[in-house]
Amino acid sequence: MNFRLSKTVILTLGLFGFLAMTGCTQFMPYPKPVPQQTPPAPLTPTQQKLNELSARLDRIDSGMKELKQQINGLESVQNSSTSQLTQKFSKLETSLRELTGITEEANHASVQVNQRIDRLNTDYSFRLDRLDRLITAAAEAAANGSAPAAGTAAGTGAGAAAAAGAAPAVVVAPLPLARSTTPPKAELPPSRTETNNANKNLALAKEAYAKARLDRAQTLLEAFIEDNPGNPNLAEASFILGKVYYDNRQFENAASKFFATYEKFPRSTSAPESLYRLGLTLRKLERKVESCSALAQVAVDYPKADKALLTKAAAARERYKCR
Repeated sequence: MNFRLSKTVILTLGLFGFLAMTGCTQFMPYPKPVPQQTPPAPLTPTQQKLNELSARLDRIDSGMKELKQQINGLESVQNSSTSQLTQKFSKLETSLRELTGITEEANHASVQVNQRIDRLNTDYSFRLDRLDRLITAAAEAAANGSAPAAGTAAGTGAGAAAAAGAAPAVVVAPLPLARSTTPPKAELPPSRTETNNANKNLALAKEAYAKARLDRAQTLLEAFIEDNPGNPNLAEASFILGKVYYDNRQFENAASKFFATYEKFPRSTSAPESLYRLGLTLRKLERKVESCSALAQVAVDYPKADKALLTKAAAARERYKCR
């Protein structure tokens, strides 16, 4: 029995020895080999530069993001500031418009007051002048031992018509701008050279008026009238200056100049239209009675005037509802 067991043990040991010798170890566990870590290879100069550039790009990208955030914050602040400035400018514009309106109203009121004062001064001057003339006429009549003519207060033309025994077609109210009975002072006649130069200036003034250059026409005409008191074209210059004043809405000056042309140059070709325009100008000054008187006086003083002018004067009387 012992011999059999030993034989079995010997066979088993022999089998294992055979297996060990032939390398059949598949039935036995075998540990896996551990891989060895190789050290990294050294970087080349190009790779180092690329790594540095990549790091710099990362830093630039980060900076750009921060800068963008700051810009967005500044834009929001700028938009808020712009909105506030726009509101302030709008308020300033509104205030400026209001102040401009107040200034224009004040200027308009001042112009109206000045015009009113000028009308009053002109009216007082006309009335005082008329009173002086009536007193002078009464004194002369008393010195001559005769009563003053009944038509003196109504104007020279109406008095002449009454003296001739011709009844006027219309009853003319006393014209407050009656002609002066004092003859004008004699002026020395100008030389031919002075007359030619003056007439050139008058032609320039007429050309300026035709081109609606009213300020230049006014300057030339005023200088012509002042420097050439004896010029034969003085009546025409005075009449055109009245029209310039009228077109410039200087109605007080226009009325004074139209009346001066009618009074100083009654036989000139400009006198009938000066009287007609005097009536229109007085109407602009809201002097209705005197306006109607001047318009009616056109037919009385100048019955042979141009028919178109007489027709316009009559039409103006009807338009103004003159009696």
